[in-house]
Amino acid sequence: MHEIGGFPDRFGRLRGVRRSVRLRGIQSRWDDRRLPTQGCRGERSMADEVDGELDVLAVRVERWHAFALGLAGESATITDAPLDTERPLTVIDVKPVDPRGAPLSLLIEPRGMVLHLGEHGCRWELDDAEADTAFAERVIDAAIAGRAEELVGTVRFAVRVTFPDGTVEESTRIDGFFAPTRRWRLRGTWTRFAPYTEGVR
Repeated sequence: MHEIGGFPDRFGRLRGVRRSVRLRGIQSRWDDRRLPTQGCRGERSMADEVDGELDVLAVRVERWHAFALGLAGESATITDAPLDTERPLTVIDVKPVDPRGAPLSLLIEPRGMVLHLGEHGCRWELDDAEADTAFAERVIDAAIAGRAEELVGTVRFAVRVTFPDGTVEESTRIDGFFAPTRRWRLRGTWTRFAPYTEGVR
């Protein structure tokens, strides 16, 4: 699990309490990969890798779309769309019918995802390893079930989710280079998101 990173687009939008802090402007691991381009063999390898990644991406998008739909059902609108980028990326948006629910956005790539919760850029960068996959499932389940909260400041934002076993996971986003402070957290008021199901009663 990667706890700090940055993705320069509109989606710039962690057992105890584990915190993930995102600082705007820090380069993310998502910007570092390059495909081989040297000579004919390199060009063929690049094409093969791109085709393979597209296939893997399609499977991952279908898997996560189905997972979210299975939890949310008719209580949310779930859409997915490929992004016009050099590397294969698709975003899955999960919008609850009830506006008091927690919106989710999954930026899917062949070997991982960036999972956003709320409207203020708080997120977790995750690999496709079994532990991170299980973590993403628990966060999505908590958000849809109404076990997610948000803390909104002027330049600092945080979300946290509570799992059925009582574990709390938290992610913080800082708009600029201001360090998160205990005083800010004590002054702020956490707002709980509503369960998705309240929008279809």
